[in-house]
Amino acid sequence: MVKILPYDPKVEIIWSTPNPVEVVTRACSNTQKGIFAQEVSPNAALVKFLYNAEHGSPLEHAVISFDITQISRACADQLRTHRITSPTMSSTHYQDHSDYPHRVSLAMVDEPYAVNSINCAMAMYHKCVAHRDMLKEDARQLLPLSTEVRYILTVNAQSLAHMLYTRMCYRNTIETILCAERMHRAAMTWFPELFAHVGRSCDEGSCKEGKMRCDMAQVHERLLQYD
Repeated sequence: MVKILPYDPKVEIIWSTPNPVEVVTRACSNTQKGIFAQEVSPNAALVKFLYNAEHGSPLEHAVISFDITQISRACADQLRTHRITSPTMSSTHYQDHSDYPHRVSLAMVDEPYAVNSINCAMAMYHKCVAHRDMLKEDARQLLPLSTEVRYILTVNAQSLAHMLYTRMCYRNTIETILCAERMHRAAMTWFPELFAHVGRSCDEGSCKEGKMRCDMAQVHERLLQYD
């Protein structure tokens, strides 16, 4: 029987640029006439200005690497759409995924049709992998998007700020929002001078989705089920 579990992304920092405020301040000083890097002291107000003014290049010198686990392939695919990152994800090309768990919404964990669909897909996958003429890289076409993957993501602070601003939006899937919020929480421990100013646009009282805007109260209520 396939293990089917609810959304519960885990985010850990593998490594990060130490003293990111100092690095960003030093990089910014290179654009200012008469200021030498060795004379520059860390400046949190400057970091806030750079982010709000969208002068992001100095922020790119601060880099962080995350180990993201317990997410589905569907969620990982959403993260991979942000192109200015360095992602590495569990391979379906060479690994046998017969025993991998699956990540779905709480509503689907015990839903018979959902459970049967995943079990049937994985049974067919296992038969294809066991078949002596079937390669794993061909059998992977049968894997559901709920298949759990491990995801290593390395990204600079500017790109991460954009990613979190985009993916914490309530128009995303619940799993993607959860993952983005937990990445934001981790980033706050690393670079609070920047990420204290990064949030979804609806938290600022505006929505850029137009007619595609969501029911914020409904999405928020669903998110609370996973805390």
